[in-house]
Order: sequence, then C-alpha cells, then structure tokens
Amino acid sequence: MAINISDVTFTWQFNPLSCYPTSSGYTDVVASVFYQLNARIGSINVTSGGHQEMLPLSPSSSFIPYESLTSPVVQAWVEDALGEEAVNNLKNDLVLKLEERVSPPIVRKQSPWIVS
Repeated sequence: MAINISDVTFTWQFNPLSCYPTSSGYTDVVASVFYQLNARIGSINVTSGGHQEMLPLSPSSSFIPYESLTSPVVQAWVEDALGEEAVNNLKNDLVLKLEERVSPPIVRKQSPWIVS
C-alpha cells in the first residue's frame, strides 16, 4: 500500500539539549540537540532519531535564553541545520517504514509440514 506523505502526521521531539555553560558572554548556550521525528498514520507510529550539532553563536545571531526556548524554535534550528533535503529524506524514510507496517513485504517461510 502506497502512503501519501500528505496523509502522515509528523511530530518532532527534542530532548536532551546539550549546552555550553557559558559561550560568547551568554549562559546555557545550546551546543547540540537530540531529536526524534515521529510519523503517524491512523494508529501506526514509527520513529527516527538523531543528534544535531548547532553552529556557534555569531555576532549577528540573536540569542534566546535557555528558559525561553520552545519546541518550535528548536525545530527551526534543527531543520535549518539538517537542511531541507535531509529533512525530506527523514520523512520519506519514515513513510517507507509506515508502509512496511501497514503492508509487510512478502517473506519466504518454510512449509509448515516440514520439521526442521
């Protein structure tokens, strides 16, 4: 069964965040993010995860204090760092995993009357 990617609900989770205690005069500066991308269709859910290093702060960067971070902010950082092609590849791989769960591929099995 081919699943249309537009029918899949994707959700990100980010935990933990690794931080520099101090960097560029700020405290608790995010250095890397562990992420999970979940894909769901109906009651079937599959997940892929990874780890993304964040670029160091540049003088032109606007700093967001750690306690003010939100999931959408971190999602934008991770998606920007990964790049559009990598995010699309992650999503496509998850759709393939969903398809395998919905319609498992054909498997070769020993005939039931043969005892091994």
